[in-house]
Amino acid sequence: MKKVILVDDEKLVAEAIRRQVDWESCGAVLCRVCLNAFEALKAVEEVRPDIIITDIKMPVMDGLELVRRVRESDPYPEFIILSGYGEFELAKQAMKEGVKQFLLKPCSEEDIRRAIQSALRELEIKNANLETAVHKEGIRTALLRQTILTCLQEDFTSFFSGCGFSHADGTGYPVVGGFFPGAPACC
Repeated sequence: MKKVILVDDEKLVAEAIRRQVDWESCGAVLCRVCLNAFEALKAVEEVRPDIIITDIKMPVMDGLELVRRVRESDPYPEFIILSGYGEFELAKQAMKEGVKQFLLKPCSEEDIRRAIQSALRELEIKNANLETAVHKEGIRTALLRQTILTCLQEDFTSFFSGCGFSHADGTGYPVVGGFFPGAPACC
């Protein structure tokens, strides 16, 4: 189950959304209802939500600033913006911050369900991209390690050959001018 935080300064709206949505059937659990963006920032630190549903127009700190502040520390959560009529300029700014889901208030349970499902798909894409990046980074790291080891081996072989070391005794250990046959180079 994905964790959700709901943020709306209108207590009645927040409570209505909390009660009207069957969170479990959406594949989510509502962890917190916050009445302002400052509460939400604290909840984000404590809960580490996957989805944040927030009103865009709130006193002191609006939903757009909340998006920015959360994104500074954690780019993972998906945002769903609740917007009233006439707040489309703020919604356009939110799009620039990577928000993809907007709901016009009042919204139905079905609207919220669709937005959550869309956010869940976005999270799946993020996770798949992250897994691919980690896999590619693992391959890159392995190739880099192998390249470094090969270069070091070639450099040491060249170095020891240039100093009169050889493998003339057939043991595989470098030998200095015939002295100490079979002894490791470190002895």
